[in-house]
Amino acid sequence: MASDQVERYPFGDGSDEPVYLTNGCCEDTGHVDAALLASLGLEAGEWEGDFYPLTDAEAKYIYEDLADVADGFGAMTGYSALYQGKKFLMPSIELYFGEDGIVSEADALAFGKAYAEDVKARVEGIGGHVFLDEEHDQDRHLIQVLVPVEYAMRNAKDFDGWKDHLASTLLKSDLTVESVKAASPKVG
Repeated sequence: MASDQVERYPFGDGSDEPVYLTNGCCEDTGHVDAALLASLGLEAGEWEGDFYPLTDAEAKYIYEDLADVADGFGAMTGYSALYQGKKFLMPSIELYFGEDGIVSEADALAFGKAYAEDVKARVEGIGGHVFLDEEHDQDRHLIQVLVPVEYAMRNAKDFDGWKDHLASTLLKSDLTVESVKAASPKVG
């Protein structure tokens, strides 16, 4: 993207909704460039001589991996995002359903809503955000957890420590699909 297009990013500038900086494989998505980050007072880094949206210090907290968070669901740890002028790590939990999934669409959605509510106060308490995308794909819902990069830096010295923190503290939940199902009002 040319730096003269700062005002016209096809995925937005992160002011209204998160814009992916890196994908689940930790690769630059190409959705922003150095000019946009600089206009927000944010630094960028380099990867193999090319622009990379995270600095080296920020990038050490993402990795193509999963952190176990609840009932066998894992938070994919390679994602990062730009939102409201700040960079966030964005552990993302895909809730698969249907023929190939373990749970029904309704049960996956009920679990997603309950899980998002369960971790919301914790995440918002550290300056983060929780989003549930009920229509992410035809076979899954998506929970995006935006965690300020600075929080990760204060709570872990490297990716392994960060992954442990996610699994044991920030995103840990004792909810299960079955417990949410049992607590849900029966219809019909």
